[in-house]
Amino acid sequence: MEKFTRHEAEAAALTAAVINGIVDSDAIWCFGIRSQSGRVIGGFYRQPETSQTHLYLLVFAAATQPGSMEKIEKAMAKKSAGAITATVLLYQTSKLSRVKGNHRCFLREVTDFGESLYRRTDCIIPEFVTIKLDVSAKKDYWNHCKYMATCCLEAETAIENPNAEPMQAVLLHQATEQICLGLIYAFLGCRPNHYALGYLLDFCELFLPDVTDIFPRQSIEEKARFSKLELRMESLRYRLSHPSITDIEILRSRVHSFLALGEKEAGKKFNEGK
Repeated sequence: MEKFTRHEAEAAALTAAVINGIVDSDAIWCFGIRSQSGRVIGGFYRQPETSQTHLYLLVFAAATQPGSMEKIEKAMAKKSAGAITATVLLYQTSKLSRVKGNHRCFLREVTDFGESLYRRTDCIIPEFVTIKLDVSAKKDYWNHCKYMATCCLEAETAIENPNAEPMQAVLLHQATEQICLGLIYAFLGCRPNHYALGYLLDFCELFLPDVTDIFPRQSIEEKARFSKLELRMESLRYRLSHPSITDIEILRSRVHSFLALGEKEAGKKFNEGK
């Protein structure tokens, strides 16, 4: 990785401190940074420049607890007033030997070339060696995920029953999740163990910046519409406020655009390997 700017170094240090306060970390690496800044200046309104930093972090920990990811996200938002966010891959150090294939290649890449933010002095990190990249496995998994996503989209389009918007949202969610998982494995060789939709899309933005435009999540209105896409199958156990027909139409268009982008960029990625 390139060297951090002063602002990025401060953001990384704060994030590492927050993570160490929540989990018993053995080591932390940063393998990507996405920074955004902007300001609005005009004759009628002036907004000072703001900056937001999103870090991609790999964490090895002595133990992991359910809900750790959510705790880290909330603590980061509070500590930085929303200026610093992070996508965290969290692994239990004692179980790293179970990681195989392309996923192991990904861990080797990060531990060899990522920016080390923290390492406990008595921690022994496994050496991820003697593993070769398996492009065919990446392609097979992407094709599987693409097929699953296509099935979900076809099922969603076929629904004609009135008041079926929650089920349509769930199918759009499943399609988006499958596209994300396929792309993350195709580009990074990684299999995340956390499946919140915003988390997966943040991951995709690391190598496909256009995802930000397909699924905007900045304004109150954008966040409200995205929350409709976050509906999961288990949500159907309860009576919910239905997404509007407009919500479904817009989300459907976005998911189809995401699939088209994925097919295009994954095709380029696999053609590079020939």
